Amino acid sequence: MMKMENAKDESGFVDSLEKLLKQCQGTGAHIDELGACVYPPQEISKMKQAVEVIEGNVDEFEAEVERLQSSSDAFSGACGKLRRSIKHMETELDKRCEDEVVVEMQNVTLGSYKSLDFFAIFL
Repeated sequence: MMKMENAKDESGFVDSLEKLLKQCQGTGAHIDELGACVYPPQEISKMKQAVEVIEGNVDEFEAEVERLQSSSDAFSGACGKLRRSIKHMETELDKRCEDEVVVEMQNVTLGSYKSLDFFAIFL
């Protein structure tokens, strides 16, 4: 992405980077909130809200990077993988009651959500 910078469009480039930074910081806060929700008492409604915001932010990240014409296959692949993980999480949250979520969350390992690791690139 850095190679896209040039003197003519420097302000637009910087604005895009600032926008991406703010989106990533906001997403990080929602990821923290989602993580806090897995501890008792699990709050499914807050989990769903956080997941929805994260999903929307992924769409915005990808659109902004594509607008800069610097999107890579690896970045698009990471976004796609994260979207699939989010959809799976939404499906599981929709079909479970609070008690089932408590039991399931006790079995979650950090490796289950590795696709969230791509946010570490930006944070």
